[in-house]
Amino acid sequence: MNKKKLVFSLVLYGKDYIDTFKKYTSETLKNSFSLIDKNQYQIILFLSCYEKEKNYILKNLNLFDEIVIFDLKTIKDDDRYSILSTHQRLHNIKAKTSKYDYLFFLYADFLLSKNVIKNSLEKIDRYKSIFTFALLLNSNNQKFDIFINNLRENDNVIEKLIEYDLIDDYHKSFAMNAFNISKSFIYNISEKSIYLKAFHMHPVAINLNKIDQKYLNLYFYTLDNGFLNRLKLTKDDIYVEEDLNKVCIFSYDHISRLKRLESDLGIDKDSFEHIERGFFYLNYNLNSNIECWLFDNFTLTNTIQNKSNNRLNKFYKSKNKNKKEFYKLREILSQGRQYIKKSNLFDTKKLNYFFVFFYVIFFSIMILLPKSKMLNSTYIYLRNTLLKSVKKGYLTRTSNLNIIYSIFVSKAIYTYFNIYLNGLKNSILDTIKFKNEN
Repeated sequence: MNKKKLVFSLVLYGKDYIDTFKKYTSETLKNSFSLIDKNQYQIILFLSCYEKEKNYILKNLNLFDEIVIFDLKTIKDDDRYSILSTHQRLHNIKAKTSKYDYLFFLYADFLLSKNVIKNSLEKIDRYKSIFTFALLLNSNNQKFDIFINNLRENDNVIEKLIEYDLIDDYHKSFAMNAFNISKSFIYNISEKSIYLKAFHMHPVAINLNKIDQKYLNLYFYTLDNGFLNRLKLTKDDIYVEEDLNKVCIFSYDHISRLKRLESDLGIDKDSFEHIERGFFYLNYNLNSNIECWLFDNFTLTNTIQNKSNNRLNKFYKSKNKNKKEFYKLREILSQGRQYIKKSNLFDTKKLNYFFVFFYVIFFSIMILLPKSKMLNSTYIYLRNTLLKSVKKGYLTRTSNLNIIYSIFVSKAIYTYFNIYLNGLKNSILDTIKFKNEN
């Protein structure tokens, strides 16, 4: 019987990452591999690494039937994501042209629950890709090593995660009750259960037999931001396992990447909900239709029987299931005004519309500059000179009403300007397509 070719993609460099991979990630991989029938699958590793680190990585790494090395050229720290995606793309192409069957994506800081690979293989033949979400954990937590043992034994992993308070502060800022102007996912914890909805999910695996080579050739930013749209997947091509007891992966970091905090906004619950809804609806409109579909239709949880009966589904509910936009622009701005009116800071710190006007222009420019390859250098220059004293993340955790409302309005302008441009672009493409067909 011909074995199916199961390929794992990994980009690995730097002693710290290599050591943590060997200590944690490879151990969870070993547990996952123990459930795979070796008579049915040949397990291959595509490894991108430095030549000088190759032997150190490969020492005692005996999990795979075959290891294919890709030379990782010298890279810059600020260019690590493009290097990652470039090599992941090379792995995709090599696996496809070699006529392999399935490709699983790994990172140096990934943790897999014991049954991830086994349960994914049971589903993958019917789909083009399997997606899930990877929560970021803080490995400095004193109970992290205990959690690793729970992970190996598949012992109530999510309950232990909650009990040990392992979610990193950065990802805590995406919680339902946390203020964050750019939520790409949202979660809520209720006793021993977690409920999570996300726009940007991570591909656990892709079915190489079902994906056209031309889509794998395309560049993307990161696997959880851009790759999904590049593959041109439809709803029928995607499988999302909502039961976290069956498919669950995590990433971890020993340095808390705290970019946004739950701010002390000094506002009541109703007022917080206004601004949270407003910012969320703006973020919703910036995502693609397929990403919005993922958010609307899937709730990842360890208590699957209560999936539909949770706060996320009730709070973030679409007004129109057949339309991408939750709200019109005037309705979104109304949410922002209601927040300002209800804030108990409003009595002592009146909204200054002169500052709001100035900030809106400034923030609009700062939002647009990084979006252009030509203007991004200007943005970097401003960040390193005139705005050097402004710490990164300050604007996302300030409680200043003028700034919060100005960011809100600026983001609304950018969002709907982006929607208008995309609509215009699609209209032009449809016109060209129609003319070509006739």
